[in-house]
Amino acid sequence: MLKQLKVASVIAVLAFVFIFIISRGITEKSDWSVDSNGLLSYNDRVKLEPVRRLMMEDGSDFTMEKVVYKSRGIDIYGLLFLPKNKEDVTGVIMLPGANGAKENHLNLGKKMAAAGYAFFTIDQRGIGETDGNVPSMEDDFNAYFRNEEPVQHLMVYDVLRAFDVFSRIDPVHGVIVAGESMGARFAIIAAALEPGIKGCIAFSTSGFGLHDVVSAQQRFMASINPDFYVERVAPRKLVMFHSENDSVVPYAQAEATFSLAKDPKGLVLMGEPCDHGYCDSVYGNFLAEIEIIAQQ
Repeated sequence: MLKQLKVASVIAVLAFVFIFIISRGITEKSDWSVDSNGLLSYNDRVKLEPVRRLMMEDGSDFTMEKVVYKSRGIDIYGLLFLPKNKEDVTGVIMLPGANGAKENHLNLGKKMAAAGYAFFTIDQRGIGETDGNVPSMEDDFNAYFRNEEPVQHLMVYDVLRAFDVFSRIDPVHGVIVAGESMGARFAIIAAALEPGIKGCIAFSTSGFGLHDVVSAQQRFMASINPDFYVERVAPRKLVMFHSENDSVVPYAQAEATFSLAKDPKGLVLMGEPCDHGYCDSVYGNFLAEIEIIAQQ
């Protein structure tokens, strides 16, 4: 009987430990963490390694360069567009959507640089020239549970590192982060984490809704859910662009995320022919919002 009681006690202790781990999640590495509310943080970004820059096009009023920078162990490839003969220009980071390459914004980058803005767009992990792969949500959670940094956290860090690179390039003075779809999710999270970002413009995106944060899985989902971060963009401005007929992210979901944001904020409706992602017909609205944010 005594032996049975000891076995039962051991089982009870193990069960308690297991439940505690499941409910509280894992202990992350020292330089990144997810708190009890499900919010991701990076304690310190390591010193920026040398950045490679290769001239791709030298036009009459702008230049285009290929930029390669280090982020959490891999090379991130980007395209940098700079206006000529300008000082203290506003810079815009543009993050493509899932499977979208940096070249998708080639024309936008040229047009913006010719108009006097700096523009930087990247291949996110596993896309285009940037190495890596984007695992399923389940596999990414399993990595998190094993105390490994999930790819979706790494992709947020890549945006923060893009800010570090871009903000140090002359003549950039003030950086706004923008994105479309998945890229916009990372843009919102990065803006919430980095106070040096002047504002955020999000095309065709939303969060997943708010939920309880008790288990490790719930903490992980919260850590990549813009709905848990969007209020933290304030007092900098958040602007969301969305089509009422978006075929990927329903407009109602975007409205729900927008409702969680604090002022200053703006919601711009994209009409036809816009569907999902950046739409050139709202280019003028895009520039207008950039100017408003730049003046704050």
